[in-house]
Amino acid sequence: MSNTQPFTMHTRSGWELLSAAESNPLWLRVACLAYARCQPNGHTPLPRGALALALSSKDPDTELPVIPNRRTVYDVVRGAIDKGWLRPGSSSRCLRVPVTVSYGKGGHRAMNMACPWCDRPTTNVRVQHGRMAS
Repeated sequence: MSNTQPFTMHTRSGWELLSAAESNPLWLRVACLAYARCQPNGHTPLPRGALALALSSKDPDTELPVIPNRRTVYDVVRGAIDKGWLRPGSSSRCLRVPVTVSYGKGGHRAMNMACPWCDRPTTNVRVQHGRMAS
């Protein structure tokens, strides 16, 4: 018996289409977006506001986009984590695909690649904005 698992390949564009389908629940749309855009290390770093924009829908009356607020985006990401579609630690700035699902170029070595969001240097936000930390 071999210890390698059989697998299939899926197109990123297919996951993108599923993430944009307004008929899908938001938690599934966010998971599909992560699967479409994940890097070989399983991380999907996103610019500020990009996830909210990706989860927007059109108002049927005005045809203008309805963008979910920060709390809704947080709850949607948390829902995808709770359902097992995303790894704990996922946020609106970096969606993490479960290691049981993602196996990018470079194999398990790629899992150690740095993520531009998760591995960024952190600073105290209050000091960063010119105020003293209390």
